Amino acid sequence: MKKSNYIIIAALGFVLDRIIKYFVLKNPSFENGFFLFDGVFGLRLHINEYFAWGLPISNTISIYLMILVILALIYAMIRMHALGLWLVLAGALSNILDRFIYNGVIDYIVVPWGGIINIADILVIAGVLVLLFYKKRGHAA
Repeated sequence: MKKSNYIIIAALGFVLDRIIKYFVLKNPSFENGFFLFDGVFGLRLHINEYFAWGLPISNTISIYLMILVILALIYAMIRMHALGLWLVLAGALSNILDRFIYNGVIDYIVVPWGGIINIADILVIAGVLVLLFYKKRGHAA
């Protein structure tokens, strides 16, 4: 896949996440949420003031950690252009933007195994999975 395609996929994920976050924040009905399948999946506004996986780390420390991750990603991207890295970077940038603006990450997708995530989280997870898949196969991701 061409480098420009990697950037386009990551950018579309970033823009989609930002649009959904704006929509959820501007519609008070999302505070109670909309659910399917007896409440195990749906959309609900949640501002996550903790770090990843609900770790009780302050927003200030979270921002510093995320900046370090973003710098490490940029360094890695200078060395190789990989879809996985672009996806992780797009997700990390969207979530750190939330921390600066809202003092926490805007989550909105209620998942069956518990918790609430967003498209940026999905980008990060997908990026890591792509990197692992291609690493195992011995190719650049």
